[in-house]
Amino acid sequence: MAALPVLSCAGIHCALLPTALFSTHTGFPSPWRYPLTREMGEILEKWSALPVHFDGIYVGYLASDDQFVVVDAVLDRFLAPDTRLFVDPVMGDHGRRYSGCTAALTSGFQRLSKRADVIFPNPTEAALLLDQPPDAADQPPDAADNSLETAALQLPALVHLGAKAAVVTGVEDGARIGAGIFEAGQNAPAYAMHRRYPGSYPGTGDLFASCVVAGVLRGRSLATACATAAEFMQRAMSFAGKTGTEVRFGVPFEFALPWLAQQYDEGYTP
Repeated sequence: MAALPVLSCAGIHCALLPTALFSTHTGFPSPWRYPLTREMGEILEKWSALPVHFDGIYVGYLASDDQFVVVDAVLDRFLAPDTRLFVDPVMGDHGRRYSGCTAALTSGFQRLSKRADVIFPNPTEAALLLDQPPDAADQPPDAADNSLETAALQLPALVHLGAKAAVVTGVEDGARIGAGIFEAGQNAPAYAMHRRYPGSYPGTGDLFASCVVAGVLRGRSLATACATAAEFMQRAMSFAGKTGTEVRFGVPFEFALPWLAQQYDEGYTP
């Protein structure tokens, strides 16, 4: 619900392979949850019979580690030499792994990250990818280290895992929040920051990463795409204060979509 509008605004035609259905996101109590592992395989079977080519493959939330079998099959079928692979390793946040994040899930994302063009972990997920579990028993619930200093250490190490580039989202610097960026061959990390607003809204990492994916697929450099994503988040978050949106309902990013569409309305070729 967050990723698709952003990608569509950039003129990107999306084919969805849903991994699970939820009644609400997990910020609401006891959501209904239905994994779609069997359905994923059946959808892939239908896709495989079609003469289609993808410019990018964007992997996000996986409901269980057995879904990596389907993801591998998707990559075997559709990951061409000119296809970009983007991976958002959804495993945890705020210094804690999610309840469904098993060791096998972490191992699967580590393996997938080695093949990726860009990965988008938050600081907690970056620690997990680097075998630095952030959830020691003596840590408080919000013990994640989101500082620029920690990101500067994590970013090169993440690229050393095999990904061509890493973007660590949710990096904080006083009154600013944003992302750290590091590409293979880069001397030092770069940062794309914007004003920090009160509250911790669900879906902000999805919005930022999707905006970056859109920019890269539309021919922007990774640094430029991240700068656009930071500006988009700045505009989207400013509406949260104006509308009084309850935090758990997410960022009212829809009001910022017209601005985002303008960034990509020149030179558009379907």
